[in-house]
Amino acid sequence: MSFRFVSTPLDAPLTLPSGREGGLDPSLEPAFVPSAASDAALARLREPGALAVTSGQQPGLFTGPLYTIHKALSTAALARVLERQWGRTVVPIFWIAGDDHDFAEASVASWLADDGTLASASLPPRPPDAPLTPMYRQPLGEAVAGALEALGSGMP
Repeated sequence: MSFRFVSTPLDAPLTLPSGREGGLDPSLEPAFVPSAASDAALARLREPGALAVTSGQQPGLFTGPLYTIHKALSTAALARVLERQWGRTVVPIFWIAGDDHDFAEASVASWLADDGTLASASLPPRPPDAPLTPMYRQPLGEAVAGALEALGSGMP
């Protein structure tokens, strides 16, 4: 099998709908986790004519599948490219769907071990009578220490 890569340059700015007056909707600001980086992004989003490149993912143990990291990095890279090409502020935004309730899906991580086999770790299943807690409120407990140990010992 071979792959062929085809360039898809964004030569000219897209025709955009007229912008809202006032920039960033203030009701969105509480969704940003307070940090120096978030404050800088919010300041840039308030600039007249600012655009955003957005992407996101469900949560997962140890960030979940590698494509989660790829999506976050690609979002930042695309924002930089567009900002340079279009000469206007473009801010990358990556969100985690922390209100996801799918513990069974988010509680497992897999990776290639140093011997080339597939290794994995998981947290104990949620009890059937447990409330459907959003993942961002799910305590990991002591079980995460064992999963971290498995991850650390199984990496090359």
